[in-house]
Amino acid sequence: RRQTEAAADWCTRNGGTLDTLTTFHDLGSSAFTGAHRSNPDRNALAAFLEMVKEGKIARGSFLLVESLDRLTREHIRPALTLLLNLIEAGVSVVQLKPVEVIYDTNVEPMTLMMALMELSRGNSESAVKSVRVGAAWAKKKDLARQGAVQPGRGPVAGMTCMTHRLPGWIEEVGGKMRLIPGRGAIVKRIYKLAADGYSATAILKRFKA
Repeated sequence: RRQTEAAADWCTRNGGTLDTLTTFHDLGSSAFTGAHRSNPDRNALAAFLEMVKEGKIARGSFLLVESLDRLTREHIRPALTLLLNLIEAGVSVVQLKPVEVIYDTNVEPMTLMMALMELSRGNSESAVKSVRVGAAWAKKKDLARQGAVQPGRGPVAGMTCMTHRLPGWIEEVGGKMRLIPGRGAIVKRIYKLAADGYSATAILKRFKA
């Protein structure tokens, strides 16, 4: 909502029209690995870039981003290439924060240097976060392994949780995971039907029936 309101405000101040018909959402997608630029069926930015390539996004259009790190947090080379390719395709990139800047075919060298610094900052922040998150998950895995085994007794019934975000057929009880009886039976039945040769569509029809 914050980003949409900022984009609408820029259009009002600059006499632009915000396209609300062609809408893409990359909610919670990471811009660090570059995966958001691949698979247009799944990722909104990839779908947008495909439309630019096919000429479905008219030359002279503006792509508004809250800041350049909302566009990408990749390494500086692919990040800068992405920005320059958009400009070459006739799409001006508008950065709203920390200062309002338009990157277009007339971009000045010093302004491009500002973009370089912003892109580098975004990548550095994500790199640090990646290391910290990776270390945190490694610690969680170590604790889970330690909690799953008691010295001299072997494995403990149930598995130790590393996260509270569990599948819909599993629940956490006393720090351990266990199948929810009714739901667990459904999952087992799905696998049994699949093993017997039923397709996903056929399995769905049987459950609906």
